[in-house]
Amino acid sequence: MNPHSRPPAGRAASGPLAPVAVIAVLALAACGAVSFPVTDPLGLDKAELELDLRRGPLMSYAPAAIRATGEVTVDFDDISFGNVPFNPSKLANTLNIAAATLDAGEDEAPETITFSSISVDVYLWQGAATYDAAATGDRLHSQVKQGLPLTVPLQRGECGVGSCEYHFGFGVPVAQLGLLSLTGADFDKAFAILAGEPDDNHVRLVVGLDVEPEEQLDGHVLTLRLDASEGSIGF
Repeated sequence: MNPHSRPPAGRAASGPLAPVAVIAVLALAACGAVSFPVTDPLGLDKAELELDLRRGPLMSYAPAAIRATGEVTVDFDDISFGNVPFNPSKLANTLNIAAATLDAGEDEAPETITFSSISVDVYLWQGAATYDAAATGDRLHSQVKQGLPLTVPLQRGECGVGSCEYHFGFGVPVAQLGLLSLTGADFDKAFAILAGEPDDNHVRLVVGLDVEPEEQLDGHVLTLRLDASEGSIGF
C-alpha cells in the first residue's frame, strides 16, 4: 500500500444542507459563487517530492542556475460527492510547500534556498498501472497555475548528520507551489475518475523549478513535503 494512499472512500465533500442553506446556494449559484470544501481531493497531502538538483549550461557573464526536477506518484480511492447539491462544474486544489530537507550537512547546506521558474504538471488516471496505459476517457493531464512568486526563501533550520531541514521564514507556514483548477471538459473527466468506477485512482505530480545559483546545491537532492489539504468543488 502506498504510504500516501487515501483511506477507504466514503467521505463526503460537505455535510447535509438545511432548507435555508439550499436557498442560499440557489442564490449564489446564479452568481457562479458556490463552492464546498473537499479535503485533499487528489491524495497529495503530506506527499514527499524528491527533486534532483543539477547545474544548467554555463551562460557567458552569468552564473548557471540550478534546475530542480522530480516527480511523485500517489494512489488513492474515490471520493463521495453525494452531499453536494446540483451539478458541480469546478474542482480546485491548492498545492503548497510545507517544508523541505536537503541531503547535505550544515557545512555544505546554504542558509537559504529561493525558487523561481516553476512548472507543475498533474497526471490523473484510473483503471491502469500507468498513465499511458489508461484509456483516453480515464486519464487527464493538466498544468497547474503558478501561485504568487515564492519570494520568501526557505530558511535553514536544524541539521543532522548529512541533512538539514528547511522552513519558510518570516512567519510564513507554507508557500504556494501552484493552484490546480479544473473546469469544463477537464472537470468532467476528473469528476468521473474521482467519483466513478473503478475506485483505484492514481496521480503523478511532476515539478521543475530553478533555485538560486548556490554552488553547494549542485548534485544534491531536495525533498519537498507538500500541504495539499485545501480543495473545493463548486460552480
